[in-house]
Amino acid sequence: MVKTLTKSTPFSLVYGCEAVLLLEIQIPSLRVTLAIRMTDEEQHRLRLQELEVLDDMRLQAQQQIELYHAQISKAYNKKVKEQIFKEDDLVLAVRRPMVMTYKTKGKFNSK
Repeated sequence: MVKTLTKSTPFSLVYGCEAVLLLEIQIPSLRVTLAIRMTDEEQHRLRLQELEVLDDMRLQAQQQIELYHAQISKAYNKKVKEQIFKEDDLVLAVRRPMVMTYKTKGKFNSK
């Protein structure tokens, strides 16, 4: 599925091409038929072109992610009010005992 953030599928960002469904092989689609008829040299040339495009796709996806993070940070920072404390200001300090559970201790720690 195409992700909204990166505007591409995770498979295409990793492998540089779209996934071929098993159904497309059983009932040959146009792209499978064309790929079968290509020579080894043509397939290598096509793969090199796909890899060049893949670098551009990954860069574009990274830029989309950075833009998204900047927008989220800007929206969050609008709502946050900075508080500056001076020496001798009274603040509430809540100190609670640490509760050690299985998840906080880790599964390899001794009991």
